[in-house]
Amino acid sequence: MNAFQADGVDTGIPDLLGIAGDATNGYRLGYHPNYSAPGLYYGVTGLTNPTPTGGTDWQNWSLASTETASGIALFLRNAGTGDLYLWTGVTMVDNGDGTGTLNRTQYQVAANWNTGVTVSTLQAADINADGTPDLWTVLPNGTYRAYLISGLSSSGTATVTATRARPLA
Repeated sequence: MNAFQADGVDTGIPDLLGIAGDATNGYRLGYHPNYSAPGLYYGVTGLTNPTPTGGTDWQNWSLASTETASGIALFLRNAGTGDLYLWTGVTMVDNGDGTGTLNRTQYQVAANWNTGVTVSTLQAADINADGTPDLWTVLPNGTYRAYLISGLSSSGTATVTATRARPLA
């Protein structure tokens, strides 16, 4: 997934963010910096951030990123629980020892959001140009839907307004 230049180093090519690991060694986020050429990613910074709910079960989360005027934003979705979070102002801090963290402001967007629903594509963008990241989803049945996010709050869930589902073709 696109991490833009969350590490503050602009090589002209976005860095990547992903989830890696296995059941034996656990799962974590990994930051893959680009070295100024297409496809030139080597080395990974293992991020120590817990999931938005405080766990280490990163294998259960889907990620979608976008860049807004106020910085990098990252949606995090757990399909099994329906938890949907938004991290804004995302920056990567390298600890210099192969580990790092994502600094961010966390918002709980929704609880029980599309719980158990298979989403083929989860994409973030500021769809309605209000400065707040929104979501696009594509479902296996070939329909897409926009979800407009408003009312972000540090003390409660946001407002998620679903648009009408439409066929891709």
